[in-house]
Amino acid sequence: MTELRALDIHSHIVPEQFPAYTGVGRNIPWPSMAPAHACHCHVMIQGKAYRTVHQSCWLSEERLRDMDKGTIARAGLDAGTTRAIVRDNAERFLGRTLEWQPAGEALISSAMRG
Repeated sequence: MTELRALDIHSHIVPEQFPAYTGVGRNIPWPSMAPAHACHCHVMIQGKAYRTVHQSCWLSEERLRDMDKGTIARAGLDAGTTRAIVRDNAERFLGRTLEWQPAGEALISSAMRG
């Protein structure tokens, strides 16, 4: 196997289904998912396709295969929506938010120790 070297500090995970909007506002641009072509879904916002995403955005086993192909050792993910993925694959995924970390320094430091 090729040595895994890279650290991906900007990786997106999209849930297979977004939770239902439970707020009281109207015309809120809340996302939802709609089937697209094979292995893909549309992220819908206000009834329009915002982006089409591959199932590797929500299936960790596919994401891990993609990471292996790209020699990516670890990926930093927003822990807010990805807790199960991070928990089940802690050796490869880091659940962090970068907003409070200057230039992602804490994430990079943690990844290098891991």
